[in-house]
Formats: sequence, structure tokens, C-alpha cells
Amino acid sequence: MSLAKQIEEMEDELQRYQEENSKLSTDLNNADNRIADLEYDCDEMYKFIEYIDNTNPELRVAYEAAKALEGAKT
Repeated sequence: MSLAKQIEEMEDELQRYQEENSKLSTDLNNADNRIADLEYDCDEMYKFIEYIDNTNPELRVAYEAAKALEGAKT
């Protein structure tokens, strides 16, 4: 095999790896964005639960009781 042919094959392989790297980088960025969105949603839900606990503490008691009753059913 000639040196030129080896170089050509190596350049093709490099291009495939660069394309794969680009795709994986995009996938990673998408996953990072999704994680950030989920963390934000969790923070907002926590704030809402905190607000409900502060304004209507009886709802927490009712929720815990309902959970206990549902657990006893199974």
C-alpha cells in the first residue's frame, strides 16, 4: 500500500471521528440543557410546595394521610 493511500485512509478516518465527535458534542449539550431544565423545574416545584406548606399546612397533613391510606391498600 502506498503512503498516499495510507494518508488518504487516515484522513477519511479522521473525518469520521470528527463527525462522530460533533454529534456526541451536540448530544451532550442537549442532555446538559435538559438537565438544567429539570433542575429548574424541581426548584420551582420545591418553591411551590414550600408556599403551600406555609399558606395551607393542613394540606400537607391531608396529603400525608392520603399517602398512608393508599399505602395500606396494597
